[in-house]
Amino acid sequence: RMKMEELESSNNFESSMREVRLASRPSPLKLIKSQAWDLFQELGWPKKTNDAFKGFPLNKLSLERFPAKKEVFDISSEELAKKDLFFNESKGQRLVFIDGEYQENLSETSSLPQEMVVSTLNDASLTYGQALIGHWKKTLKKEKDSFFLLNHSLFNEGAFIYLPQNVKVEVPIEVLHLISPQANKSSIFPKLVFMLGKGSEARVVAKEHYLSDDINCFCSQSFEFIASENSKLDLTHLLLNTAKDSWHFSSFRAFLKRDARVKAVSLTNGSKSVREDYYVSLDGENANASLSGGCLLNDTKQSHTSVYIEHQEPNCQSSQLFRGTLNDQSRSNFFGKIYVHPKAQQTRAYQLNNNLVK
Repeated sequence: RMKMEELESSNNFESSMREVRLASRPSPLKLIKSQAWDLFQELGWPKKTNDAFKGFPLNKLSLERFPAKKEVFDISSEELAKKDLFFNESKGQRLVFIDGEYQENLSETSSLPQEMVVSTLNDASLTYGQALIGHWKKTLKKEKDSFFLLNHSLFNEGAFIYLPQNVKVEVPIEVLHLISPQANKSSIFPKLVFMLGKGSEARVVAKEHYLSDDINCFCSQSFEFIASENSKLDLTHLLLNTAKDSWHFSSFRAFLKRDARVKAVSLTNGSKSVREDYYVSLDGENANASLSGGCLLNDTKQSHTSVYIEHQEPNCQSSQLFRGTLNDQSRSNFFGKIYVHPKAQQTRAYQLNNNLVK
């Protein structure tokens, strides 16, 4: 494999990512972020023969430069409320990201259970660092997606949620990511890590909102869910307000213990290119994962989806259902893979992808 140093002269994108790394702020997670960067370099730029990237315009992305964001977008809670971007039902349980960074001062947690922990990822590393680092050391070395590794190595301030044992959150937690004109021609890396204790349950609605349709940025975001025994999580991800010239990458990672259940639904109308990458590991018996998505594309917009599910233990179930409607010169691509380990007997796995081309 060619190392990225060998490609530096021909790949503007990778060169700009090096600049972003040099500009990164100090972090208590420095060592694990460095490990992710090393793995990113080792994995290298995706090859055209990689099924997970077939149809994706890698060459076009390699020619673009997205350095670190320099300008700060300031907005008050009052100004944010006037934009009317939140669901009424989520009042008191809203997490806000601005240009890739979690904003505690703009977030609302007063309606969440008192036992629940919501903090910055850097702060969480001081209390939950042993569990987080242990998890990442185990999972990062298996990671096959370069853009998830970029997110893990270059994020500045992520969000962390811990839901203790048997705690249930009935009303969806809303996660809003606001992308401002100050993010134009730059790269941003929002990150959310959610740990669910035994028997806990939660619903999350996440959405992106670009404040201008003329923003040309690279956004690599990640959602990571660590689900203990008999926990349940529902995620709805709305990628319906992406700027037409943006490159938007979304990584979904879920690790399920015995009897855990995760359901994820995604909707997008595309951009210059939206790419959603899913990896689910069914690590305990009777774990269940349901993934579904839909895209409605016009003009030259694109949406690409890659799914990899591992059945590690017996009696697990997974399902994939992705559909799209394509108009004009739009493009979409789906790649799905299911790997069943030898001891994962009585596996049930379903996969369906349908598209309507007009």
